[in-house]
Amino acid sequence: MMRFLRFLSSLWKKFAELLGWINTRILLTIIYFLIITPLALVFRLSGKQFLDLGFNRATETYWQVRPDTELKKENYQRQF
Repeated sequence: MMRFLRFLSSLWKKFAELLGWINTRILLTIIYFLIITPLALVFRLSGKQFLDLGFNRATETYWQVRPDTELKKENYQRQF
């Protein structure tokens, strides 16, 4: 009896693994085509660029200077 239950359990685990593999592909495909692709099209049509990927030989550095902020103990205790 135990041998049969082990076989049944391993069969069930393989079936669950197969279903998980299929569901992952289906969900990722749906998310990609229904959420990410339309957002990318809207941003591309509006001209929005989130990364500055251009290369300019005239610039010395691409470092962006941040404004100085006052260092306070409260800012470091509760950061989030």
